[in-house]
Amino acid sequence: MNQEKESVFIQLKYCGINTIKFFRKEVVNVSTYAIIDLETTGNSSGRGDKIIEIGIVVMESDKVTEEFSTFIYPEAEIPPFISNLTGITDDHVMDAPLFSEIVPDLKRLLRQDYVIAHNIDFDLTFINDALAQLGEDKISAKVIDTVELSRVLMPKASGHKLSELSDSLELSHDQPHRAISDARVTAELWKVLQAKLRDLPEKTLLYLLKLSAAFKSDLTLILEDLLTERRYEGSKPADDKYELWEGVPVLKLSSREKDDRGKRLPPAWEEWLQFLFEEPEGLGSIIKSYRSRKEQKKMAESIHQSLHEKESAFIEAGAGIGKSMAYVTAAVHTAVEKKEPVLISTHTNTLQSQLAQKELPLLSRISPVPFTFATLKGSEHYLSLAHFRYELEYGTLHNYDDVLTKAMLLVWVLETETGDIEEIQMPSNGYKFWRKVSADQKGKEIALSMGNYSYYHKAYEKAAYADIIVTTHALFCYDLLKEEEFIPSCRYAIIDEAHHLNSVAAKYFGSRLYYPSVQQLFSQWKEIFEPSYYQNVTMNKEKKQELLKYCTLHIDNAKSEWAELSSYFSSYAVKNRPAVSSDTGKVIFDFYNLGSGKFLRIISDMCERLLKELNQLIRGTEALMNELLMQLQTNENPDLAILITRLDYQIGYYKELTEEIDSIFLKNTENPVWAEFDLKHPQGTLTLESESHMHTRVLSERLHTKKDSIIFTSATLAAQGSFQFVKKQLGMESVEKEEIIPSPYDYEHQMKVVVPTDIPSIKKKGNGFLYAISEMIFSLALKTNGRMLVLFTSYSMLKNVYYLLREFQESSRYQLIAQGVTSGSRDRLKKDFQALDSSILLGTNTFWEGVDIPGEDLSCLVMVRLPFDPPAHPGQQKEEMLWSREGENPFMDLTLPKAVIRFKQGVGRLIRSENDRGLLVILDKRILEANYGRYFIEALPVTRVHEVESRELLEKFDDYLPAPGTEPAEGEGHHE
Repeated sequence: MNQEKESVFIQLKYCGINTIKFFRKEVVNVSTYAIIDLETTGNSSGRGDKIIEIGIVVMESDKVTEEFSTFIYPEAEIPPFISNLTGITDDHVMDAPLFSEIVPDLKRLLRQDYVIAHNIDFDLTFINDALAQLGEDKISAKVIDTVELSRVLMPKASGHKLSELSDSLELSHDQPHRAISDARVTAELWKVLQAKLRDLPEKTLLYLLKLSAAFKSDLTLILEDLLTERRYEGSKPADDKYELWEGVPVLKLSSREKDDRGKRLPPAWEEWLQFLFEEPEGLGSIIKSYRSRKEQKKMAESIHQSLHEKESAFIEAGAGIGKSMAYVTAAVHTAVEKKEPVLISTHTNTLQSQLAQKELPLLSRISPVPFTFATLKGSEHYLSLAHFRYELEYGTLHNYDDVLTKAMLLVWVLETETGDIEEIQMPSNGYKFWRKVSADQKGKEIALSMGNYSYYHKAYEKAAYADIIVTTHALFCYDLLKEEEFIPSCRYAIIDEAHHLNSVAAKYFGSRLYYPSVQQLFSQWKEIFEPSYYQNVTMNKEKKQELLKYCTLHIDNAKSEWAELSSYFSSYAVKNRPAVSSDTGKVIFDFYNLGSGKFLRIISDMCERLLKELNQLIRGTEALMNELLMQLQTNENPDLAILITRLDYQIGYYKELTEEIDSIFLKNTENPVWAEFDLKHPQGTLTLESESHMHTRVLSERLHTKKDSIIFTSATLAAQGSFQFVKKQLGMESVEKEEIIPSPYDYEHQMKVVVPTDIPSIKKKGNGFLYAISEMIFSLALKTNGRMLVLFTSYSMLKNVYYLLREFQESSRYQLIAQGVTSGSRDRLKKDFQALDSSILLGTNTFWEGVDIPGEDLSCLVMVRLPFDPPAHPGQQKEEMLWSREGENPFMDLTLPKAVIRFKQGVGRLIRSENDRGLLVILDKRILEANYGRYFIEALPVTRVHEVESRELLEKFDDYLPAPGTEPAEGEGHHE
């Protein structure tokens, strides 16, 4: 334990940081730590869950001095799910001691300077609740939470679960989810985190010290000790890779590389292709077990030809081709050969990152000619150091997530070269703080000067000199459809996942208001009118107070008017709701078709009052900004510039909100307007939307005039063997080149398709269909031992099936993971599904595409219904009407092709490598009985569909499930 030597008063004062005073007790001996981990019967001691295993590692400094491990008899059965997860069964704990019997040892071991755990709240809550039940005193030691600390000190980690951190740090973790093993690896993690703390610059430690009182971990004394060592004992890490930017330590950024695009000469295309795909020194030298695929080579040749001849093309590339590397290969050669950049646009940030972090770096390593590439995103993705520095000095801390986010960013700026927020995983509510410090917070009146440390401008500058620019459909469409240029001029473009381009473009011609988001914005906007922000502004005191009071009044009034409008709208919509719901289970209310004349007049009046308040808010904010602009002419204060920029930015937001309200409620155009909400919380979930279809004409015009050659590609572009649907959606009917390159997978041997013929019709009234599909899913799970993905088109049906499956299980034999029911993002649910041996994953909407579950983790895919859009949706009805006006058949030319493409996406979830095997079960008999069913059957990659009764399928299940294959080769892609 620590021994006091003397008390020394220390005063630390640095430029830009408020004076910090504290007393420090110098120590002779080092600190001691008790690292603890528990295994329990569930997640909540308050609901009666019990401890079943305890592991404790005691450390003095960085040396282990004692270990303790024991099972605990919980006086209750261990749930099967917990046994599957931990390997601990009722037999293991049968003869174990009661918790009361190990209390003396427990208290002795935890009597250290700090108690450490990976999620300290969980472990200490269980222990203290168990002690309280025995009438014992609770543990009240100083604590360190390694989850919290790893999030702060390792912000770029892909995950902060103990297993994820142990993998990334290569820490020995031989028995995950066993108490002593987890405690040991937590102890090793604590050593790593201590080292990272010691390596931080002094100024960063000071900023963290300012925040430390709000942490879960008791870090104050630890940070004080580190600062004392740094100042008085000459202990200073090598920090020449950092520099101070206006008092904030940041990673030194390199200057822009010289542009030498005109001096390179690539090999001939045939040589380039032969080298990459066939020679040992090519892709085979950097991708383990790489196999040349003629389909990949064919795709690269086709794209290169189109780019070279300045023609556009639609290319559907089947799964397993290696589509990304094919088009990257063609794009790089074209860019170097023509000395002009090629733009690659993807639908998601995930695929954009994959190209920038995998395909392009791999190709760069072996390319006989050097090339450059850059990613480009909207300004909201990049940190503004100017705004971050301002928040460090003057910002208020409203909640724990604000503190954690600020701490994470402090460490992240020591590591990042891009300032791209996608590099880190922020807390769930951290994006509220991020909006205050992102580069999106810019105005038109002045530009903040950040020199070499504007991450956004640095990204744009890098893109301006790159051979390959990788962006997303959102920014690509924004650049095309807006007058201001955001992407450096590119005459050549490759659009991956091109089937999404139309829906992304449509968003820029529509309006969308989500009640909670607007309310949150009002609250956040109000902060800028806090008098504390203007303490150093030397304008007339009375005028300053008057302007701030005026703006605050009208922002409060606007917020109240918005709340009243939303409350009235949601109440009326609930009373007059139709029997239509979205694929997320929310009610859809058609504004014009279901709203009475009186309702529309009242909404119009309420909107007028809201717009009046917003216009007064705009005038007041502009007046305040103009006063600060006059101050700035005589006082070059960077803090003043920050305030002006924020006010200017908010004015832009106010104007955008007024335009949205006007567009949705007052313009009375032919555009459909609707609301979506959850019946349980109508106002709190209210979304108001308006949609325009004029984007197709504008998009087509811009694509034709701004690009010489555009390659539209995806694994699912064609419907009914034709590209006509997607070409019409994009206004690109004049493009003649079309190509379908089939998948190299042997689907006839890798997958089988079954349609049970005795499942009730989905059109039949009652719950017969619901009960039948639930029974079928459960029966299939018994055969496959879980490992099943079930795709729905309706969230309400998914939820009903989820609860029926829970009733069917006598015990928790299968872990049910359901989108919208089980908490977590799509990727988190997918990872949980893969981590558990016996699990069933129920998904809707986003699970129909972009989900890779290769190998034996997924052996059965169930489609509950054919994926048609809801026919009564106002947006769908409007689109059908427009197509009908143009002489098209709305069902055959619009609705059916959309469903077939989505169907193909869903089918693609099952086979993700050449060695995958699986069974597709379709529970919608319309595929056999309806006239249009043949189009879905033709879209399947197999020639035979087995039509059998449920009993035969289950009795002869092994005959229908293809034999398992081997695991996919390492490095082999699972791209669309």
